[in-house]
Amino acid sequence: MRTTTATSAFASTATLVCAKSPVVRVYFLAASICALFAFSEYAEAQIPFSLPRTGRPRTGRDSSQVPKKQYRTAEDVLNTPQDTTEFDPEKPLENEFLRHSSRGWFPIPFSAHSIFFWSDIAFPLNFGSDIRFSTLPTTTHPYSFTNPYTENEQRRPFRVGSKTEREAEFPEDYLRDAGLMYELSLPIPIMFRFGAHYVWQGTSLFSNNTAGRFLPNNAAETPVPVQLVNNLFVEEQRLEGLAGIKIPIYGVFADFVDQRLASYYYLSVAALGSYTTWHNALQYAQILAPNNDVRFTSRSDTTRRWNAPLPNFNERRINIDVAVGWGVSGDFSVLNIQAGFAFLAEVYCTIPTQPLVQNIEWRQYAAGVRINFGWHNRLGK
Repeated sequence: MRTTTATSAFASTATLVCAKSPVVRVYFLAASICALFAFSEYAEAQIPFSLPRTGRPRTGRDSSQVPKKQYRTAEDVLNTPQDTTEFDPEKPLENEFLRHSSRGWFPIPFSAHSIFFWSDIAFPLNFGSDIRFSTLPTTTHPYSFTNPYTENEQRRPFRVGSKTEREAEFPEDYLRDAGLMYELSLPIPIMFRFGAHYVWQGTSLFSNNTAGRFLPNNAAETPVPVQLVNNLFVEEQRLEGLAGIKIPIYGVFADFVDQRLASYYYLSVAALGSYTTWHNALQYAQILAPNNDVRFTSRSDTTRRWNAPLPNFNERRINIDVAVGWGVSGDFSVLNIQAGFAFLAEVYCTIPTQPLVQNIEWRQYAAGVRINFGWHNRLGK
């Protein structure tokens, strides 16, 4: 046996005995394994997560050395980046703040309705060829919508007995109206519109005789060539009802919790039925001559031939209304009071399906602009 003496930094002396026999080595190895095992138990207790194990768990561990399970707080969840790989920008964005959103081509509206004050800025257009009225005083040439006057001043008649002073105003075409329009939108790609308005309208036709009609000259009593124009001015008042659809072509519909907003371009197609409550026809002839001495026997260049309702007038007619326009609407809540607005600007054309007078191909169109304001509100909560 060999004995070794060592001096440590603390001036202590320890005697280590290393036996060369196999039995002593076995005891020394067993003691080392036990010390390593104890150290590994302590190290494992300091790891904040559990290690994978196999077999049955050991028992008898000190609970103070076992770490407690940690749970994620709400702040941890909010600060954790979310996975956005499945986000599709084409799908409507719906959450607790934005209930409905649709944009781009052919957007889907939300549920709402609007009421507009309906008024058009328009003018009537007459079309027809070889228009002849068997019940009116006959004219040499058929009526047409072409105006033969070179300037509107010519249409004012001369005062009786005067060669220079013109009196009264000539009838001019006009179209005025007033009414209401109601629109309904649902979460489908079309919107519905219904309306009613009252219309005041006047239109003109002309029969121009350029064949060289001769009338005596009051001064020289010699024939002179003249141009005779027959004027037909028809006035009417009618009640019209509209029913049709609007197709949003491009725009956006956004429905928030407290407000809504829509801005879109659209195409509108509707049926327009009308009932004439009153009408009257005024027919008169006017002389256009280079010599102002040519007059009718009344000493005027104008003579009246008809002033009464037009026979065979179509009091009930159906037309087609086509429009292209832009609309914007919205609503918002203020102190639990719901307020809204709506605006329309569209170019429209009315296409007739029936003539204005029975058995006569006189068709009357209308073209103009609708710029209407109204009230808008959502449907449901």
